[in-house]
Parts: sequence; structure tokens; C-alpha cells
Amino acid sequence: MILALLLVIGCVEEADSGADMVAGLEAQCTTDEDCPLGTICRKPYQICVTSLHNPSVVAVAATPPTDTVLPVAHVANVSFDENNQLTLVFPESVVISGVVNVAGNLAEPAVASTIVAVAKDEIIKGTSMRSQTNATNSGFSLRLVKGVSYVLSVKIDDADPPRPAHRFEMSFANSQTGVELTLPALDEYPVVQGRAYRMTEAGKQPLKDIQVTALHVKTREQCTSAVTNNLGAYELRCPILGGPYNVLVGAIDGGPVIPSFTALFPTSNYRVNEIGLLDNTKVPDIVIGEQSRDAEVSVRVLDAYGKAQENMPVTLESSLDDTAFWQDAVFRRTGLTGSDGKISFVVLEGIYHLQTVPHTSSPLAMHVEKAWDIKTFPEKTVTLVNKVNVTGTLVSFLGNPITGAEVIARTTWLNEATQSTTVREYVVISDETGRFDLPVDAGTYDIRISPGESSGLPRTWLNEQVNVEQSKVDIGQVLLAPPQSG
Repeated sequence: MILALLLVIGCVEEADSGADMVAGLEAQCTTDEDCPLGTICRKPYQICVTSLHNPSVVAVAATPPTDTVLPVAHVANVSFDENNQLTLVFPESVVISGVVNVAGNLAEPAVASTIVAVAKDEIIKGTSMRSQTNATNSGFSLRLVKGVSYVLSVKIDDADPPRPAHRFEMSFANSQTGVELTLPALDEYPVVQGRAYRMTEAGKQPLKDIQVTALHVKTREQCTSAVTNNLGAYELRCPILGGPYNVLVGAIDGGPVIPSFTALFPTSNYRVNEIGLLDNTKVPDIVIGEQSRDAEVSVRVLDAYGKAQENMPVTLESSLDDTAFWQDAVFRRTGLTGSDGKISFVVLEGIYHLQTVPHTSSPLAMHVEKAWDIKTFPEKTVTLVNKVNVTGTLVSFLGNPITGAEVIARTTWLNEATQSTTVREYVVISDETGRFDLPVDAGTYDIRISPGESSGLPRTWLNEQVNVEQSKVDIGQVLLAPPQSG
């Protein structure tokens, strides 16, 4: 089946078409933030496409309505024709149906579970082609792309005792009914048992209320999670016999103050971070050293005039040195300031990365401090300065000011505390003279202009990125070209 997507790009008008989007395609996004990193949301079709400054070639990820015979479509390197039309050919799909059951459980021929199918190969870099369905006591139905290899992850809902997700690798050339996804019996899963302790001056003390799980090093399959009891004991069930596995430890709300880390275990001559599993494996103790002492710190957030800033997000993070007990240890706390601009944390002693990141609509700029020694300075006052303004004037091809246009500055921000990236958008509306004044944080931005529907003018990306440092940036007059006909 071929669907013609009249996807209008660049200087061509993108007229909103309401429910008649993309010949019936289900909306995938409403804003750019709904799309995977590196893609943008194209209206009126509400699909995610790549390429900001070279829109003649895009990649498309589209989800058709559930009542059609079309699967999720990922198509790379699609070109527009001379009429700015994009033809998307949906791949042929198959439907598999059947039941999820448990080996040896004759009392329940089918069990309720969640099935997630992820294609083994990426068509669009950084984006997984996936389908999901819920299996009930009556069975399941799942639509996949014909001939594509999938990994199906099946997890029983609300299993007691907990079970890990089980994987199946499958590829289907034709639709099939009567498919049985049979999970192992509970006693077939290898079991990990162990205890956690904290070292004190009085010796080892059981560590209650910390979370423990294990992750298979090669397949990244995860065991069940458990919270330690009064004796510091835990028990996990894992999906694969053998290993190796990493044992991962973390804090829970109301539990002890500990970092998240990969546990190290002793051998005869050194300590290792990987374990192998037999049918039932008792692992060496998880030990948190005496050096992991906690302290209380406070942060107060003010503006440049000394006014306390309420509901301001504050994050503290410290990467701790490897020890005889752990590696890759990270301690992180986050919260919002109170009416007095203050927030307090109980943290481990160390050097912290402190950041305060106001909402993009706030006039205040983010604050990042990379080396706060909380032992020396347990109290910190953060003064937020104003964002830097990007200004300009929007003018139509007839020389008229464009009023009420949406101006969006979009950047990919690296959160240095977590080493993760986030798409951040800053938005302002042009005034009656076509002038806009948009406060942003320092960074490099793509600028998009979205005139009102009644203007008849197209959405436009500026050809060059705007680099913002510490002073105001005026991009001058922005001329919006007329829409192309045809």
C-alpha cells in the first residue's frame, strides 16, 4: 500500500488538515520534544523526520492506526519529488496470535503478560522499531513487519513471586495463529541469594532497605529486583543460567543513604565485579565501606536581586572513586526549593556537581557548578542571572510585519551531571511590529519560525544556527518567503 504524504517543507506552506493527516496515519508527535533525538515533528502530519537544514532527504517513523493492516514503518533516506510530495511505502506485515503460558502449569493455559517486540536491527539510527501488546487469559495478537527479526520480551503481569522477563527471537514470513510463547517454570530460573552489610566501628551490620538486582553483561537481560530485609538478605531470579552478571545496588525512598553502584566481590587474590550462576548461587556479601559517611547540606537559590526562588529544581551528583567494595558508584539527589528558596539533602561526603536548571519559560538562566566540596562548605547560595536574549524582526515577502508568529529556539543540551542529552525548546510570540525577544541559555540553537495559519506563510528554519554566549544576539530582519504554488 502506498500513501502519498504531501509533506510540505521549507518555503512551501504547511496547512493544517486536522484529522485528515497523512492519509489516515495516527499522530506520532505534537511537538519536537515527542520525537527521538535528532528528529523533528513535522506538522500537519505529526510524524518524526530527520534533517533540519537539508529537508530534501528525510527518514520517517510513522505509526498507522491500530484498525489498519499496516505495521509501524521506519523508512530511511526518503526523497521528495519535484512537487514536494513524499511517497511512503509501508512494508508488508504479518499478524501472529496465540497465548502466553508457563511450562508445566496445566491449571492456567494462558496467563496475562506484556509482550514487547523490538527489531534486532535499527533502520533509523538511535530509534528502535517496536510493537507492543498485552496478552490476556484469552490470548494475544501482535502485528509485525514481514521477514524482520525481532526480540520478543515477555513479562508476566504482577507475578508473585516475581519473574524476570523472558526473551524469544523470532521472524515470521507469514501470519500465524496458535503461537505458544512458553515461559520456563519458576524453578527453572537460576536464583541468586546474598546479603548486604555496612562496615561500622563495631563491625559488619546488616543493611536493610536497599535495592539489589543483577544484569547480564552480554545480553543486558535483567534479573528481578529485591529490597533487603532486616538481615540484609535478598533473593533474585535471573533469566539465563551461567552469566556473567553484574550485581547492581541502589537506594530506595526512606532507605539508607548510599550511592548506586556495581558491587565488587572478593576472590583469592583480587575483587571482581562479575558473577556466574548455577541453579542456585549464594554470592559473597555486598559491603558498603565505613568511608561512606553521610552529611546534611543545603542549597538556597536567589535571583540577582536577592529574591528567594521557589520550586526551583536542584540536582546534586557525585561520581565516587572505586573502592574495594564497589565500582562505577554514583550518588545523586534532586528536589525543588521551598518558599524560602532552600532545599536540604542528606548526602555522602564528597565533591559534587551542582546544577539548577530553570524551566525554559523562566527568565533565569541555568547554573552549573562542577566542584562543590560539601565537607568544607555544607551550605551553598546560588544566584541565578537572567538568560541571554535572542532578538529579531519577522517580515513577510510583501514587507509587512508578521504578528503572533511562534519563534522557537531548539538545542540539544548535555546534562553534565548525568551525561545524558535532552532537547530543550524556548518559545516566544512576535509582537505587532513583528519583533521578538526570546530569552535562552547559552548554547547553539536552530531557530524555527511558525507564522499563524491565517498568514498563509510557511514554517521556516533559519539556514544557519545561532550561537549564544553571554551577550544579546540580534539576528536582524527575518524575511519569510511566499508559499510555492502547486
